Amino acid sequence: MPVPLIDLCRRAAFLRADVVAAWERLLEEGIFIGGPPVDEFEKAFARYCGAVHCVAVSNGTDALELSLRAVGVKPGDEVITVANAGGYATTACLAIGAKPVYIDVNASSCQLDQSWIELAISDATRAIVVTHLYGLMNDVAAVRHRLAAVRRSDIAIVEDCAQAHGASYHGAVAGSLGDAAAFSFYPTKNLGAFGDAGAVLCNDAQVAERAKALRQYGWKEKYRTLIAGGRNSRMDPMQAVVLALALKHLAQWNAQRRGICRTYARHLPEGWALVYRESDDFVGHLAVAIAPSAEAAGELRRILQQRGIGHDVHYPILDCDQVGWRNCGRIVGNLEVSRSLTARIASLPCFAELNAEELDQVVDALHTIA
Repeated sequence: MPVPLIDLCRRAAFLRADVVAAWERLLEEGIFIGGPPVDEFEKAFARYCGAVHCVAVSNGTDALELSLRAVGVKPGDEVITVANAGGYATTACLAIGAKPVYIDVNASSCQLDQSWIELAISDATRAIVVTHLYGLMNDVAAVRHRLAAVRRSDIAIVEDCAQAHGASYHGAVAGSLGDAAAFSFYPTKNLGAFGDAGAVLCNDAQVAERAKALRQYGWKEKYRTLIAGGRNSRMDPMQAVVLALALKHLAQWNAQRRGICRTYARHLPEGWALVYRESDDFVGHLAVAIAPSAEAAGELRRILQQRGIGHDVHYPILDCDQVGWRNCGRIVGNLEVSRSLTARIASLPCFAELNAEELDQVVDALHTIA
């Protein structure tokens, strides 16, 4: 029996009755843009993450761009980031006219390697995007300490939390420590909408006010644009009610994802590793296996393909190697670890509704790796 990489129909079926009832109320009340449903979700999600402010927007990429703009990034500024996280930070930087500066990642966690930060800083550096990848949260407090140590506390920290809903580090939840934090609620996320949606979280009232203005044309009041760089990026209430309903189940879904990753970690052959942390801090957005070689990764992908097991590579091409983005950024070092990992990773099925029989099929496939 085929095993999907993810099956969104199962999540939709679980929430269907409550979502349909909520949508019917919106239709009856004529609430189609903003309104109480969005306000209520903003409050609930900020509270869940331990942040003061939540500004709902229309998607995660907008959330990243508006976060960068809200903390003061302007055309010509440099933004430190990684090249192995799918290109979303790069997209946000280039939309502003800023230059991404790529540093390498840690070999076991695939997260930003903080030891490269000082080497990447220039007079033009205005922000650093700390991407919490695959369900792990990076140490934001340590990044802030490094910046302070080199007297560059003026560099803003933006957390990219698109793969870290509910993840934490030393008790701090993803989205609560940066100068701003960007979330995507794309349907495949741990907390996913039934369409596109995103949010900017922050603790500073001025950053929140700028984000609110930027999501609606830069308006401070209707028809009066006072901030450049705005757009129409409003979350619609139909997605807000889905997210509010789903948020009630997020902790349980994260626990189920974590259990799936724990199983894979225990059954991978010697020499392999899973991007995983044996802790409730980890939320298992993706189950990413790291092979000892590119050849071994290719063998696993062939086995999975033959058995009808869904799989993918997150992500196959570094941002700086994308044809459309060549020479758009600056590379610090040679990104040796990032390049090596790109050739050695494979994502296994990992979603809360994966059943025991399907999990067994994936484990059986792992046992056949030479």
